[in-house]
Amino acid sequence: GLGITETIHYAFGSPSVYNNDVLATGETVRIINPLGEEFSAMRTSLMPGLLESLSRNQRQQATTVKLFEVGTAFFQKSDVSADEDEKDKLIPYQEDRAAWALWGGRHEGRWYEGAETFDFTDLAGSVESFLAAFGLAGAVVREPADIPGLNPYATAKLSIKGESVGWMGQLHPGKCRELGISGPLY
Repeated sequence: GLGITETIHYAFGSPSVYNNDVLATGETVRIINPLGEEFSAMRTSLMPGLLESLSRNQRQQATTVKLFEVGTAFFQKSDVSADEDEKDKLIPYQEDRAAWALWGGRHEGRWYEGAETFDFTDLAGSVESFLAAFGLAGAVVREPADIPGLNPYATAKLSIKGESVGWMGQLHPGKCRELGISGPLY
């Protein structure tokens, strides 16, 4: 593959984590009988787990971190039909997602690395390689985007045949500082 390590995180966590997420969309789905407050909401994004894993790796003195996760995000249903069963109305809408994080040295600490670190082109290349594995090579259109929490000069909206399929970009330096992550992070 792409030389990126897979991570697996819980599908539930603290509502404050998901509400403060970089790419938070919509209201979190609350669990009716949680184990505790830290496990009382279903995730709306894969990013909090990836950022926590990245932060943990940085604290362990890693010089290069390349992580990905494929998982499900959960959202409140926006359109519920009147004839739907009461229990079915409580079941959240689920969406499969893929996310990854690239940070650190491009050559993983080898002697010829110098000061080269990951940049937006590395992220774009990994996105294109990932999509090529699904037969979508060259089908993705990247357009500049302004997404809260991401650097407006290194962020793009991804679309295929006019339909938005995701985002990619650099975590805003201010957000990195807020999360205690040394950047740049893509």
